[in-house]
Amino acid sequence: MTSPLRPRFDRDLVHRFGIVAVLLLISVVLAATTDSFATASNLTNVARQVSINGILAVGVTFVLLTGGVDLSLGSVVALSGVVCALNAQPGEYALWVPITLGVLTGGACGLVNGLLVTRGGIAPFIVTLGMMTIARGLALILSGGKPVANMSPALTDLAGDLGRNSRSTVIRLTEYQASSAASSDVVAGGGPAAVVSLSLADLAQPP
Repeated sequence: MTSPLRPRFDRDLVHRFGIVAVLLLISVVLAATTDSFATASNLTNVARQVSINGILAVGVTFVLLTGGVDLSLGSVVALSGVVCALNAQPGEYALWVPITLGVLTGGACGLVNGLLVTRGGIAPFIVTLGMMTIARGLALILSGGKPVANMSPALTDLAGDLGRNSRSTVIRLTEYQASSAASSDVVAGGGPAAVVSLSLADLAQPP
């Protein structure tokens, strides 16, 4: 006789690990059909590019867990990146200055979103839709609609290849673990707790 818990257990497995299984299947197919997919340089490049979306997913996880939505995420990241890059010209400031300005820019946008939703009583969809347009417009104005070039080597090395002292992939993996732990705490009724370690010594180095 089949236990009534068996179908539920199988559905839980699919729900928790289905995406991982599909990702592994795609990776195996690509590795078997192409010669360049499984190379160290390609996997490093993929991990570095995925790290951006992974870091963003950490923050939006808590928004989704509380039943909210944030449409401005990509535009705020673009605005923060432009502010950071414009202040990271060689020889101008230490590395921590543009990074701090970028973080403060994103924090200011998030503060406006949060106040309008919690204090103003406006739906998150409307608030973040407006912030998306504002942040995207400011990013285009500040950058002149062109990519910001000639940044300091210290900043570019921070997100470069693993062989060139990159931390983007390491930060991504660490924050993934922190996000998973925090999500479990929230679902279980506990408080969200996430610890992300980053070497602050490198942030104090001049460009």
